[in-house]
Amino acid sequence: IVSPTSILFGLFTLWWGWVGFICGSTFGITGGKWIVATRSAVVVINASSGGGIASYVYSLAKSKGKNVKPNLLCLGVLGALVSITPGADALHTYDALIIGAIGAVIAIAVDDFVRRLKLDDPVGAVGVHFGAGIWGILSVGFFADGS
Repeated sequence: IVSPTSILFGLFTLWWGWVGFICGSTFGITGGKWIVATRSAVVVINASSGGGIASYVYSLAKSKGKNVKPNLLCLGVLGALVSITPGADALHTYDALIIGAIGAVIAIAVDDFVRRLKLDDPVGAVGVHFGAGIWGILSVGFFADGS
């Protein structure tokens, strides 16, 4: 890891942009659209919280309680954000914690697998986009109820 500060600053920048992107995807805040935008923002924040907690626990478990690796934390939160994106407007706020946590673990596990195969993926894009992305698509079917 070159700079944990840079990693975490980049994560914060992406996270803040993600909240704006998801809210902007609701096409406005006039009329009743503000409810969808607000709910989507809460869902994204909850998912990233679930992903952060899961990746924190994963990192501690992997290091046997010695330290938390910023790159794993970043992968987990980004995996959670990717996994919540397909259904941010259709999922309950409490489901987002579970979806984000599972997305984080999947992103980290796929990244570990790619590294064991010695494939070139320096930023963990395969785990985040492929692993967590597939989970995100499936999670809409598992958790969305049409309300």
